[in-house]
Amino acid sequence: MNRLGNREKLILAAGIFVAFAILVHAFIITPALEGSRKRQAELRKMESNLVSIMELAEEYKKAKMNTNGDWDKLINRKDFSLDNYLGQLARQAGVMGKTKYIKSSKKPIANSDFVQTIADIKLDDVTTEELLNYLHKIETSPNFLSVRRITVTRSQREDDYGVSATFQVTTIEAEKEK
Repeated sequence: MNRLGNREKLILAAGIFVAFAILVHAFIITPALEGSRKRQAELRKMESNLVSIMELAEEYKKAKMNTNGDWDKLINRKDFSLDNYLGQLARQAGVMGKTKYIKSSKKPIANSDFVQTIADIKLDDVTTEELLNYLHKIETSPNFLSVRRITVTRSQREDDYGVSATFQVTTIEAEKEK
């Protein structure tokens, strides 16, 4: 080093400084900036997730309020009879005279104060329009009815375009005190 002149010493110091600056930039500054960018991207993603969670929580609260109202309606139905109600809907749909039978049974729901009421219904010689109208009235009923199973067959007479249908309708009712 003693043999080097001032000019060579200055060039050597500048080279060492540049090499040191490149190493600092490559191993300290760049990873720190990339880490900062990654953290910012993760933060934006977490913020959007939080917004989604808050929206879902609000939706859940609304759904829960509606469900609680539905359960209150279900519990407070007084003098509800599935057979009678299905008969009313059959009259409205124009299939009352074509109803062969409506048989219902009740099945307790384990660990609850509710029973499932199941009605088996058979209709003969109804048009598909009448059948669809009746099924629509059942499914859109405010009394929590649903069609569980259905079998539709063509009418036995060749000159008739009617169908026969057998299906089950279910609902849940509060268990009556004994």
